[in-house]
Amino acid sequence: MNSIRGKVAIVGIGEVPTGLFPDRSFVKAATDVSVMAIQDAGIPKKEIDTVIPIGVVGNPLDNNNMICSLIIEELGLGKTAKNNFQIMSGGSSSSNSLKVASSLIIAGLSKAVLVVHCDRMGTALSLEAAISAFAKSSLSQEYEMPYGWSQLGMAAMQQRRFMYETGTTERQIASVVESLRKWAM
Repeated sequence: MNSIRGKVAIVGIGEVPTGLFPDRSFVKAATDVSVMAIQDAGIPKKEIDTVIPIGVVGNPLDNNNMICSLIIEELGLGKTAKNNFQIMSGGSSSSNSLKVASSLIIAGLSKAVLVVHCDRMGTALSLEAAISAFAKSSLSQEYEMPYGWSQLGMAAMQQRRFMYETGTTERQIASVVESLRKWAM
């Protein structure tokens, strides 16, 4: 992001292929997307004074590295990046990071912000571990998890209640999923 005539704009992006890449390290992927975004923006990297790494779900060590400014070190921004802090807010982390970046620029606290969103869900976690992690996210470890409550269970109960109150059938619910998959193709 860069400040232009008092307004904020996203001026560069970077993306690496997604999928199973067990030989590609997290640091390599995060560095590559950052370099691509900086090049796409067409600004010298020394102009970046704030880095906002979005929370990493796939591996706690990767997350710790991002919190501890590893991306700043890898990109050689140690002398110019005066701010590094992480945003982690579930499914709204990306949009909240952009809001924070925009606010920093508008307030004059930053001139150029690099937002890094990189994870490796496909290679860092087994399928079972990923299902377990997402099923238990946002649940009280003290009150709900010990009794087997999960996000999946909560969604199922809400769906059953909706079906009961509206008379919706399982086939009607399934048709929504089928339609979404067809549209995605």
